[in-house]
Amino acid sequence: MNEKTAKLRFTPLDAAIIAIILLAAAAAVWYLTRGAGGEPVDLRYTVEFAGKDASFEGLPQVGDTVYDSVRGSYLGVITDIEYTDSLVQIWNPEEGIYTQEAVPDTLNCYLTIAADGIERPAAAAIAASDIEIRVGKEMFVKGKGYASPGYIVWMELTPKEAE
Repeated sequence: MNEKTAKLRFTPLDAAIIAIILLAAAAAVWYLTRGAGGEPVDLRYTVEFAGKDASFEGLPQVGDTVYDSVRGSYLGVITDIEYTDSLVQIWNPEEGIYTQEAVPDTLNCYLTIAADGIERPAAAAIAASDIEIRVGKEMFVKGKGYASPGYIVWMELTPKEAE
């Protein structure tokens, strides 16, 4: 091996490759830590369970602690429960309009859940489990004797008062 090939050379291409690797590492660190931090808030949100069998009524109770049925993470405590009839739109050809009719033996359940949260720019998160909460997100909720998928239809963030 001669001396010319044994020398290490640092070219502009080498500098560009190193710069790209450093930028990729910085982007990965930013992406993985972007959820950290935020302001503490009292978080309340409502999850809708649509089209549940009538036997579902009475299973969730105010005061129950609920968890994510997929990850097992803490979601909060039920503070309010509301049941409504499940409705379906049916075409009425005689009147030329759609009407809403109740579906027999089915109901919609709305669970309002409270938890300590963290306010972030894109969404809120539950402080204890770091689960992101935003309207429209599908949730898999389980409590004592039931588990059901549903969607978040309402949320409220209240800043915590300094103690």
